[in-house]
Amino acid sequence: MSWISLQDYAEAHTNDPGGRPRWAHGSASPSPMLDSEGLRAPIEEGLNTMMALQRAEWLEAGVVLGPLAWASAHEELVAACDTLGVSAPPAIVGPCALKNQHTLGTDNRPVMRVSSWFLRGATEAEQRFLFGRLAGHIRCGQVTRSTVHE
Repeated sequence: MSWISLQDYAEAHTNDPGGRPRWAHGSASPSPMLDSEGLRAPIEEGLNTMMALQRAEWLEAGVVLGPLAWASAHEELVAACDTLGVSAPPAIVGPCALKNQHTLGTDNRPVMRVSSWFLRGATEAEQRFLFGRLAGHIRCGQVTRSTVHE
């Protein structure tokens, strides 16, 4: 069976008038209450502070994904982000459960958390899928909402 590539899928699905891709899950506005009540700015300020503390904790036992640390995974991250048209965020690799791999933070300052256990055994295709899924949350503007939800 042949599967469509992430890039072909993203290109085949144009954006709706609001700028969100048609494949995005959820409402047309990812955070309607935050926007309508004027809560987005103060909540994002608090989330950015919280995420700075969280990144420091993750880095005690982890490393930032990059060309010198987990180089092949870093290439998959950059490729997924390029495909979806978003900037590659910092990704911290360290000990975490598979279900705890997330894109957290705010829509403007996302951070990915990735399991070192997963990356050790994952094929390139599995890494590509993971980073495509995590970057998809950035592309869809779901990071702030999902972080508040966590």
